[in-house]
Amino acid sequence: MFKLQRVPLQVETLLYELQIFFNDHQWLHFQSILLALLVTLYKATLIGMVKVLSIGRHISKHNEFLNDCSVILSKVLKFQAMLILNLLKKSGKAIYFIIDDTSNKKRGKHILAAFKFFNHTCKQYIWGQQLVCAILEYRGIVIPYAIEVYIPKDTAKANGYEFKKKTQIASEILNTFEADEKQQDFVVADTYYASPAIMKICRSNKYSFVSMLKTNRILKISKK
Repeated sequence: MFKLQRVPLQVETLLYELQIFFNDHQWLHFQSILLALLVTLYKATLIGMVKVLSIGRHISKHNEFLNDCSVILSKVLKFQAMLILNLLKKSGKAIYFIIDDTSNKKRGKHILAAFKFFNHTCKQYIWGQQLVCAILEYRGIVIPYAIEVYIPKDTAKANGYEFKKKTQIASEILNTFEADEKQQDFVVADTYYASPAIMKICRSNKYSFVSMLKTNRILKISKK
């Protein structure tokens, strides 16, 4: 059993570029949670991370930080992804922007955005959250880019949130991506995400959209 007494200097240096997104109190929580995620001997949950911390150990404070800073954390993830992408930059190599959704099974009944839905993986209904995710695949390296929680219509209305379909969430994520004009970019997703909004973004940015087609699809090819 061990406890982290402080954030190591090497980690502080590594994360220095991200400090501009946070105030001092937020920065302490962000550093401690990230470091604990890397070294915890327990499950990579908030409880498992807090078990190895001597700094900022109160779990309610970390929960409050994650709730209040979700928008900031999304910006941090995108910033870090683009930073890694630029470090790996090599002419003539294509970038694959991969969009999909996943599920996060939950036990608690009072978790925001949790609802009952059919999970195609296990072929049964589960209680949990649905997440829209995007990753970058470049030169054989996978880089996490975005993860957003899908909020059902009833829950969004009850809590004053704007309701967004998963396709709308995906299009907003894709719209934040800025690629080098000299590189070839492929957007990869299943047929569900072949929405007009995503097609419009792909055409305007000259991205190639790659997906599977259902057998009943009819394509009309325009020469324009």
